Amino acid sequence: SSNYCMASVAEVLGRFAGEQILFGVKGFQDFYVCFLDMDEQSVRLQLQQMRGAVSECIISDNFGQAIQTEQAHSLDLHAGLALYPEESDTMRGLLSYAEFALFETQHDSRNAIKRFSLEDFERKKDEYRDEQRFNAIINGNLLSYHFQPIVDARTAQIYAYEALMRTDNLVHLSPLEILDVAREYNRLYDVEKATLFGIIDTYVRRFSSFNGCKVFINTIPGHFLTEEDCALLKSRYESYLDCFVFELTEQNSTSDEELTRLKGLCKDGGHTVIAIDDYGTGHSNMVNVLRYGPQFIKIDRALISGIEEDSNKQLFVRNTIEFAHQNGIRALAEGVETEAELRTVIEYGVDLIQGYYTARPAEKPIQAISETIRAQILEENLRLARFDGAAKTYSVRNGESIDLFELAVHQYSRLEIPEGVVTLNSQEGAQVGMTIRVLDDTETTLILNGVSLQAGKEPVLQLGSNSRVNLILQGDNLIQRDGIRVPGNASLVISGTGSLLIDSSRNFSVGIGGSFNDPYGSILLDLDGRLEVHASGDKAVCIGGSRSAGEGIVLKRGDVKLEANGINALGIGSAAGNAAVRLQGGRLQCHLQGNDAVGIGTLSGFASIVSNADTDILLESERAVGMGTMNGTSELRLPSGNARITIRCDVGSCIGNFNGEGTSYLSGAKVSFHGEGNRVTGLGSVEGACDTRIEAGYVEGNLLASSRRLLGNNHSRVIITGGNIRLFPEDGSTPVSPDGRALMLLNPEGDTFEKTFKDKRATWSYKAARSEDGFLGVWVPRS
Repeated sequence: SSNYCMASVAEVLGRFAGEQILFGVKGFQDFYVCFLDMDEQSVRLQLQQMRGAVSECIISDNFGQAIQTEQAHSLDLHAGLALYPEESDTMRGLLSYAEFALFETQHDSRNAIKRFSLEDFERKKDEYRDEQRFNAIINGNLLSYHFQPIVDARTAQIYAYEALMRTDNLVHLSPLEILDVAREYNRLYDVEKATLFGIIDTYVRRFSSFNGCKVFINTIPGHFLTEEDCALLKSRYESYLDCFVFELTEQNSTSDEELTRLKGLCKDGGHTVIAIDDYGTGHSNMVNVLRYGPQFIKIDRALISGIEEDSNKQLFVRNTIEFAHQNGIRALAEGVETEAELRTVIEYGVDLIQGYYTARPAEKPIQAISETIRAQILEENLRLARFDGAAKTYSVRNGESIDLFELAVHQYSRLEIPEGVVTLNSQEGAQVGMTIRVLDDTETTLILNGVSLQAGKEPVLQLGSNSRVNLILQGDNLIQRDGIRVPGNASLVISGTGSLLIDSSRNFSVGIGGSFNDPYGSILLDLDGRLEVHASGDKAVCIGGSRSAGEGIVLKRGDVKLEANGINALGIGSAAGNAAVRLQGGRLQCHLQGNDAVGIGTLSGFASIVSNADTDILLESERAVGMGTMNGTSELRLPSGNARITIRCDVGSCIGNFNGEGTSYLSGAKVSFHGEGNRVTGLGSVEGACDTRIEAGYVEGNLLASSRRLLGNNHSRVIITGGNIRLFPEDGSTPVSPDGRALMLLNPEGDTFEKTFKDKRATWSYKAARSEDGFLGVWVPRS
């Protein structure tokens, strides 16, 4: 071994030591020798004798037994000589000049022993300094490494990294200059060894930061590791060697012996992964591919630059990718630096992309490329997948996990979901055009895991007739253009810890439910996560449809946000029929804009509403009803929870109806309403008759309107048996009566109380008496 070799050389040289010859060790293969009181001729004679002794040296082990190696017959000694005081009168100067003379012997095969020359020093000092820096880098292990992502051209995920050599700014040598110096002075093997060991050691120390991705390493053909160093590398890092791809430069041929050593690196049963680098710049492309048996071909940057405008490059790259795929090889485009280059190589079917456009090298491996570039890659793949033929349908199997992006790339646009459990995934940021239909008469659990879906001519998700679907949300999910259709004889449960945003933007749009003209089935929201529904069009419903044909709409748990914008806008309920809405818990936010807007209830028909949830409703429209019905009858119960209702309209009612009959029971909830407009009612009806019964809880209201009714109207009764009520006129200063002008006392002293108010249309009388159930009061109109 090299250790035994140098030990034997040191032993031979030690025999020359004496009073006039002193030895010192500089490094593993370097010695200082000081000759005292000797002339130059004597010194040269001593050096020649040392050289001869070294060349005849027999390498032996610790027990004196000779070791047979091929290197035993190739030992030589080179020496650089500087004299005192001719060259320098200081020890430092002598050592420096002697090292320069030694440097010259390494590049002069005729002179193994050379004396310092000032003329040569002045002529070659820059070259010498570069080599000294090179030696400092290699001997001091001063190389570092940055890692550039290699990106999957289809998924935009980081597939691997390439390790790139870097040097400290203090070294004053760039990586290219290091290679130039190494090539000039036959030191490429030193670079090869330093980088292979250094990169692999860096990978092992930072193993978790690479997330299981492979690392590509450049090798130097003709200078690959010796058998001894291969064995050392394998002994240190054997369990990690299958994590690397070794790049062979296509321009220079690798010997059979090197190829054998390279392929034998991985542990038993493993397979060394090889890539051909700079493909397309040499003269023996196909020959090397067949000989090396690579798993990757890296198409050279020179062929990628400006490819979108160069037909010759396009032809070569297309053929290269086709050849690679025919032989089971992945094609990688190197040096992609523009969006046009990126889109072109994706169009031609390249598998992997590397370049400054996708990601620059970094000392710490980045975990993902930028969202902008990622979106461009996914968008280009989906664009290429579009076609004008008939829709392809994929029939999912029970238990299957589907990548929607992969299906879209293979030109599928419809899914049929069977009975059982199915998971739908997609690449993050990839918006897929897909119609998903649950088969009839099935009971299905459908898991959405971070998908982004866009409707075509039909809604994205369609429940089959008599189907029962549990839709489980994981991650963040998006459905655009149209939503989820729940026919009248089907049922839908939405659960899970993830989120779902539905943005339905068609005329007569419905986010979840039937359609504006069709009935809807049973809908249960039982979420730990978040549901958000946006509906916009001439007529828009967030959750519901024409009329309820099932058990109605139930919010059990979850954070639900609804936004609708249209001529007719409805948050939850029915457009033209009966609606049953149960808000058992959770939080509901509802913001609607339109000509006619109803937060919870019906635009026309009977609305049965029970709310124990935390509810915020904001309506901005010509005509508005917060909770109740626009035209029809209603029964509204608020046993508990919080209800905050704000309407800004021409005419409207916060809780009750616009035109029709109904009853509102406030029996424990905390209710706050605020209305602004021309003709506004707080609790009751605008033009119909809607009785209000307040039994418990807290009611606070404020109306800013030309004509306002805080409680009831001429055709309605207000019955108060308990609770705390505060109603404010425009200046917000005093509680008021239903006409908005006079003081209303709900808890007078004594057992009875009566007060009469008069407005333009009627005389109102408030009579109250204490009873066993508490204080009972009622507003009634009098002629």
